[in-house]
Amino acid sequence: MVMPTNASDPESKRRKKDKLQDKRVLYKAKYESVKQWSIGVENDFSGSSKTEEGHLNSLIKFCEHIGMNPDEIITARIQDSLSNDPRVRNRFELLLKGFVVKIKKESLSVAHHVATSIKSFFFYNLVPLTYKAPSIGEQNTSCPSKEALEKLYQGTDPGLRARISFIRQSGARRGTVVKTKYKHIKPDFEAGIIPLHIHYEKEEVKGKKFGYDTFLGKQAVEDIRINLEKRKRGTRKIPPEEITDESPIFIKENIATVEALDETGLSQWYVDQSKKVGFKKDEIVMPHAVRRSTQTTMEKANLIQLNWIDHLMGHRPRGAQGKHYSKPTVEELREAYAKVESFLTLSLTPLGEASIGPTSAVDALNRTSSVAAGQMPNAETMETKPIDRLTEQEINELHKKNQQVQQSLSNYMKTPFSPTSPTKIENSLANDCKQDKTPVSEDNSKPTELPDSSKVEIGSSMKEQESISCEIVAAKTNDEKLKLFKEGWGYLKEVPNGTFLLWRIKSKTV
Repeated sequence: MVMPTNASDPESKRRKKDKLQDKRVLYKAKYESVKQWSIGVENDFSGSSKTEEGHLNSLIKFCEHIGMNPDEIITARIQDSLSNDPRVRNRFELLLKGFVVKIKKESLSVAHHVATSIKSFFFYNLVPLTYKAPSIGEQNTSCPSKEALEKLYQGTDPGLRARISFIRQSGARRGTVVKTKYKHIKPDFEAGIIPLHIHYEKEEVKGKKFGYDTFLGKQAVEDIRINLEKRKRGTRKIPPEEITDESPIFIKENIATVEALDETGLSQWYVDQSKKVGFKKDEIVMPHAVRRSTQTTMEKANLIQLNWIDHLMGHRPRGAQGKHYSKPTVEELREAYAKVESFLTLSLTPLGEASIGPTSAVDALNRTSSVAAGQMPNAETMETKPIDRLTEQEINELHKKNQQVQQSLSNYMKTPFSPTSPTKIENSLANDCKQDKTPVSEDNSKPTELPDSSKVEIGSSMKEQESISCEIVAAKTNDEKLKLFKEGWGYLKEVPNGTFLLWRIKSKTV
């Protein structure tokens, strides 16, 4: 007995998808009218590969609906245009209208896109239609709030959080994100350089007109690290993966073979994840909306000139001067990006929970590592244990983390980096634990520098006791905070009275 095939069965969907792909290949190779159409669209627009697929899918369905192939349609259209009968001359307008009405009952937006695709096919074959595509009203250009993104991020499995933080911190397009491979991040990732530089070639960017450079902050880098380590270990059902230069950063879930995540899969994951955390239909966050939030956040921070934001987002710099004369180097862009990285970092502390930050710069650095690694701040970790309960191995790990942080900071603070011993770090942490909390001054006239007791000696070598101090200041207004950000200060915490504490490394060379 043969069982009926379930149309919603994954295997049935896969066969249907493969069959449609075969038809697209056939149409592009066999029909001259399709080749003419593809050349025209490619020259005039910068659509993604998914846009081209959508155009071809619409044409295939229309051809099957009226029972003609693309070349036959164009030949018939030319012959119809010679007729004196208006019904004959407008035959394909009537056929397209009937086809669109049928689709419109299911989805207005799909009907609109099908109509525009078919119209462009006739236009680029020099026999345009007079039919007007149905309007779908104003396009959805929503920009999710930081709170919405944080709720989405907090409700995501740590191994998949990079799907959010990568777009949030780089602003990359959906089509570029799924093309990202390990080779794109390898140099800075293995060297431990933050912000991490990524260069995309023009073939990997929408429109394929030009390549561009962007960056990732510490949060996205740590999320990627967690994902890659998970893949290296494997599971009971999925074998360990060997990470190579060509390994995709984002892969499909729960399959034994390594397959790059595609654009549709990434969008569907965002829809599913939005529903999982309780978002309503009109609150669902999509990848391109996260990209919008990235640009909006950088613009609101007012720390980078607009043309440079265009460079970081993969846009053509605005205006003639921006396009031809705004040419920042990679290191200049990296330095500019470092100023806004904290604005693009998502909190792992849910609203309503205590958000009092660490009492020293060393605690701040360690807490940042813990949060970026997917650990909740209220859990006892290596970074939150009392000093007398740390094991020798944990002290060595803290020593290694502090070395990495100092080496990364030295790129921007121009501070010579010298490794310290675990004993020096242990003593520094012990001294730091004994410090009393210093109340923030009520003076609103200027940022208040805290007393010397809040400065933490991070240290140098055991022979040469050159120390690097962490300065902490308080800012009560946004203007003060922005001024300090521009001067190189970093965000530490916000205290209950609304005052922001900021910090930076103080060096003799600065």
